[in-house]
Amino acid sequence: MATVVKGGTAYTGVSGTVTTHTNEDFSRMFAEMVFNSTPVLKAMGVRAWNGTDNFGNVQKTSGKGVVFGDGFQFSGKLAVSAPSATVLSKGGTVQAAERDDWEGWAYDWVRLMVTLGIPEEDIQDNTGSARLASLLADEFRLGNMGMIEAVSQVFLGGTSAPTGATAIGLPYLVSKTDNAIGGITASATRTWWRPWDKDLTDVGGGGDYDKPIALKRALEGAIVGTTGFASASGPDLLISNAGAYLTLARLSERLEGLISTTQVEKKFYDAGIPHMMVNGRPMVFDNAAVTTNGGTAGDFIYGIDTGVTGISFKRQEYFRVEKWMPPNARSSQRTYRSNIFTRMTPYVKDRRANFIIHGMTANTEATAD
Repeated sequence: MATVVKGGTAYTGVSGTVTTHTNEDFSRMFAEMVFNSTPVLKAMGVRAWNGTDNFGNVQKTSGKGVVFGDGFQFSGKLAVSAPSATVLSKGGTVQAAERDDWEGWAYDWVRLMVTLGIPEEDIQDNTGSARLASLLADEFRLGNMGMIEAVSQVFLGGTSAPTGATAIGLPYLVSKTDNAIGGITASATRTWWRPWDKDLTDVGGGGDYDKPIALKRALEGAIVGTTGFASASGPDLLISNAGAYLTLARLSERLEGLISTTQVEKKFYDAGIPHMMVNGRPMVFDNAAVTTNGGTAGDFIYGIDTGVTGISFKRQEYFRVEKWMPPNARSSQRTYRSNIFTRMTPYVKDRRANFIIHGMTANTEATAD
């Protein structure tokens, strides 16, 4: 359950905002804001709908990396092998092989809820000539931010993810350790359900401005190794912590063929967030991101294919906002209350298309004194 904590100083300005709303108004607000917020969600929103102009319609259309679904779960199939080709001689015969080499993946939607409440006295004391602000509207904005933060934390597997949704995000979708995700347990016989994993304790080079050959080769190897599967096109979005991002930015002039100064400045999309181009792919950092499950501590870089990896929302409960309910005669607490709901799940359809490079020595430039 997502929790919102409100604090701050007294209001000092006058607001003309009305104290009423319709849930449709705030549903549209979420549709426009959730994928125009944190770095990774913003990057995924642009990937899915090709720009912020389309965000207002996202509750109706699925995009690359953001999928809306119905039913009791988000599910599908993955082809894990294909029949072998046979040379047929002139006049020869073939014995038909009946086979169904498919595995089904399925994810339950996690229901997130933010509960809002304002004491009746605050509403009564904020009316008429004494009114300083719309408390109801301001509380909804806080709820909006709390829900967006919860969605981000769940997808990235952040340390502040709500209880009950801490082991389903990116560190588990792209996990070093064999684990069950999507109802399928990775194992020695299920190599097709494992991401590319590289423990890179040394980026290479003898100094800060030397060419980090080990990192260059690890990135190139991971991109090549996760590209070309029938169900996926390969990683098209790189996600790192701040330390790994700064390491590549600082060494960009030395990484000929991987990153160039012009590529660092180039905008892959006008998302309004810092990003750089790595081997033709945008890389963003997010402070909520954590390293892979079972990985070595340190800086890290994820590579995900948004064609098979992302977030799924249940269509009927995509940021459903209830209207404010005033207290009634049976209320033990005299409080105006409302709730914001969403049902979502991080997912991966083909783990082979993703990679994780982890265990790099932490870049201290990303740490405050």
